[in-house]
Amino acid sequence: MENLQIPPIYIIEKIINLITYKMKKQKNKISGKNYAGHNQANLTSAKIFNKFKSNEWLTFLQARDINLKIKKGSHGIAIFKGYKHEILEIKADNGEIKEGNLHYMLGYHKVFNLDQTEPFKG
Repeated sequence: MENLQIPPIYIIEKIINLITYKMKKQKNKISGKNYAGHNQANLTSAKIFNKFKSNEWLTFLQARDINLKIKKGSHGIAIFKGYKHEILEIKADNGEIKEGNLHYMLGYHKVFNLDQTEPFKG
């Protein structure tokens, strides 16, 4: 039996970019920015699978801010983003100030396709 090797993440990203290159890019309705990498691939596949016509996505709060509401029963798609969180100074128990650390964190938001929204009445 052969040992299968997993390709490095940058190769996977290149493959995703090639697949989504000719397709209309998925973007945020408010900022107008295109999603990148695996988020682009996830949103493109969700659009195809759910037969959405729009390539624009927004969060629940972004929809509310422009007087749209999410249709009942709609499910959001998770998008991920890495964040740097820097703690500049740390106060030790003995009162000494020490140099802080840089932490990397992964956050996520759920976004909804514009087809999953409707005007807010009220």
